[in-house]
Amino acid sequence: MTSINRKVITENILKLIDSNGIEDNDFANLIEKSTRTLSRIRKGQSLFDIDAINVASPIFDKSLIELNKQYMVIEVDSRNKLKHIHKNNVAYSSLLEKRPSITYAI
Repeated sequence: MTSINRKVITENILKLIDSNGIEDNDFANLIEKSTRTLSRIRKGQSLFDIDAINVASPIFDKSLIELNKQYMVIEVDSRNKLKHIHKNNVAYSSLLEKRPSITYAI
């Protein structure tokens, strides 16, 4: 069994946040962390804890094994797939219905 690499998982979650156009403050609220904590994670000063990883996994429809891969594949239309998957989950669907971040648009 492969060991869990929180650094790789953190990098993959950050890529998923950006590639799906989710604002940092919205994601921080969803995982019940402060925007300051997420800022430290983005700067490489901290890593996502296990609780945050467990919350992020179903949001992005990725298993822990997938998040733990050095080279995780992110689908081109992942935002639309997530909208469809989470259409009945108010917390997730409202997050995905918001206008995407500027990073997503570029």
